[in-house]
Amino acid sequence: MSGSEPTDDMPGNSDDLAEPVVGQRRKISAIWIIPVLVAIVAASFAFQAIQDRGAEIVLLFDSAEGLEAGKSRLKYRDVEIGSVDSIEFRTVDQVEVHVTVNPGAVRYVTEDAEWWVVRPRVSGSGLSGLDTILSGGYITFQPGTETASKKREFVGLEEPPVPSKDRPGMKLVLVTDSLRGIQRGASVFYRDINVGDVLHHTLSDDGKKIEISVIVQKKYAHHLTSTSRFWDAGGVDVSIGPDGLDVKTESIASILAGGISFDSPGGGQSVKAGDRFWLHRSWADVLKSEMTHGGLSVTVETGVLGGVAAGNPVYYREVPVGAVVSHEFSADGTTVRIRLNIARAHASYVRNNSVFWNASGFTADLGLTGLHVHAESLKSLLAGGIAFATPPEPGHEVSEGSVFRLHPEPAKKWLEWETDFSSKKDDSGEEAHGLGRFFHHEKKSEEQAKQDDATPEPDHHERKHGFLSRLFGNDD
Repeated sequence: MSGSEPTDDMPGNSDDLAEPVVGQRRKISAIWIIPVLVAIVAASFAFQAIQDRGAEIVLLFDSAEGLEAGKSRLKYRDVEIGSVDSIEFRTVDQVEVHVTVNPGAVRYVTEDAEWWVVRPRVSGSGLSGLDTILSGGYITFQPGTETASKKREFVGLEEPPVPSKDRPGMKLVLVTDSLRGIQRGASVFYRDINVGDVLHHTLSDDGKKIEISVIVQKKYAHHLTSTSRFWDAGGVDVSIGPDGLDVKTESIASILAGGISFDSPGGGQSVKAGDRFWLHRSWADVLKSEMTHGGLSVTVETGVLGGVAAGNPVYYREVPVGAVVSHEFSADGTTVRIRLNIARAHASYVRNNSVFWNASGFTADLGLTGLHVHAESLKSLLAGGIAFATPPEPGHEVSEGSVFRLHPEPAKKWLEWETDFSSKKDDSGEEAHGLGRFFHHEKKSEEQAKQDDATPEPDHHERKHGFLSRLFGNDD
């Protein structure tokens, strides 16, 4: 045999192979389709409900005053954008206010958002929240930046935030010795117009002064100059005079919340960010303070003070144009030197031939015709002060520190002078710019001063050389 052939007894015979059994695949029962569909629909409704509900946040406040769970609302620009769900105790210093924010506002609930409660209050920016007296308080916020990180818990502010310190404007520092109720957010006024805000305040490095940072809006910044004067506009300035009760204030807001006013008398240079100014206590303090910018400082000498006090007005034609700053003895102690500040707007009325007299109180003399009582006016009788007059032919304008004699009372002709300051003299020469503008009546006797006032003013040449001769003792 050439090879083996399979037989029926050998394994692998095709006749011995088992027949394959073909089964049928189990199908999903139709009964399960309904629950699946119900679950999908329920999930979509739940997702939509979550979307419609918005975001839940937690606000931490020192107090929940004015808020009520289920009733108080979250508003922005008087539009309701959420609700207060619950109020809970967290610590002895804080309460949790759980708030739901509507979907449309959720994108602004980011880490730089600021939250506070609106309730009736008197703040630096005035009266606010009066509409909540009957309706109750509500929460509002300063929207955050959409691109900032999301956040769901915030520490709320106890006061509304001051407008952003990064906004355009001129930032200055005011220095004072007392805060006097000026608050963060208080208004800055220029001619009764709100032109800026107080950003913050802090103690100076030595702890002796208070530094107040303010910002003046960009569109008003050009009114600021190096001669600007700032004063506390808060409260009420009440005085009683011949015209009755005089009440002065900037505005109702400044009465209740404080404020700062400024003016710029003219001249001066432009200011730059960070420049420092003194904050005066009041407008009256601006007039009498030695730190006043732009006023003319002159000195009058007298034998006795005669009732003149710091802060008394300086009158020209019975109109206050300045104030008494201070007084002191001369170096040799023979006279009293009284420093005056004349407002810049009226400084040109003081000339080298002007005369000053004590307008405080009254004097009396007994003559053949009876008792004569002399008083400047009822206003000066009540307020005291110093008055001055300038001859019809005014002399030259004077410089800072010029010294005049203070007369005890005016001569009759001084009260009758009618002076025209509109004409400009062009013969000022050296005296108008040199030492001749100072020391007009210094250390002269009363008789000498009266004689000089009655003597016609010499022409320019005589005035110039006569002054130099007297100054250097040269009679040539």
